[in-house]
Amino acid sequence: MGQKIEFISLIDGLENIDECRPKPAKNFIPQWFKDIPSSKPGTVKDCPSFPDYFSIGYVLPMWTDVNLRFNRSSENEIDWNWGTPDETFIMESHGNQQFIDYVKPTFNGVDGQFVFKALCPWRMFTPPGWSVLQLPLFYNFNKEFYTMEMEKTYK
Repeated sequence: MGQKIEFISLIDGLENIDECRPKPAKNFIPQWFKDIPSSKPGTVKDCPSFPDYFSIGYVLPMWTDVNLRFNRSSENEIDWNWGTPDETFIMESHGNQQFIDYVKPTFNGVDGQFVFKALCPWRMFTPPGWSVLQLPLFYNFNKEFYTMEMEKTYK
């Protein structure tokens, strides 16, 4: 095989900070899964798909602290802003006219209101013909936010 995904940072030195580097997904197995006794038959721990899910892919940990603020000031007006400790890291938005207005998404039982867009400082290089999926962390439940899925095919 020998083929692999390579991550390159657009920000000098970010690759030297262990907490910020992309890591194999197996490093992010949720605690609830770990807490299920291995000796107890008939649980999801017996299902081969769960270990497969947790062992494939990479996780890009958030590369900076960020404060996000969102307020719907009226039916059509949204007030939002963000802040990070370093101006190198940038947030944008996918205005509701790009997504929310058309699909009325519900994430974890809560209606989606707004899409913040963190400009990722990592670039991924793959072997020819590989596809990459961006997915939320599997079975990590969070009512505060959700990651949108997307696919990029490299040829």
